[in-house]
Amino acid sequence: PFGSITEVVGPSGVGKTQFCLMMSVLAVGHWILPSEDRGTGGGGVVYIDTEQTFSVQRLVEIATAQAPAFWTEEQIVRLASCVHVIRPRSLLELSQTLESLETLMIEKHGK
Repeated sequence: PFGSITEVVGPSGVGKTQFCLMMSVLAVGHWILPSEDRGTGGGGVVYIDTEQTFSVQRLVEIATAQAPAFWTEEQIVRLASCVHVIRPRSLLELSQTLESLETLMIEKHGK
């Protein structure tokens, strides 16, 4: 949900990265599509990558495989610009990131 943090944990190889990439595509796609309720978009995703596995190429592959007619080159650029990847290198950096998340999103999206 908008404004919430979701932590995904589990053993290696169960699909955590795949799940997070798919949720990122769905969340950003929701905001890219114009709607009377949302206006013309403006949401984003903060992807905190503690395992250093985030791949823009994989994000694009997932998006275009799910809805190839929707994801034009322009939409792909918007998708990539709406997923903000943070790669903390320590527990301290992770903690600081989580504490400053609200400020980060306000700076990025003015909400």
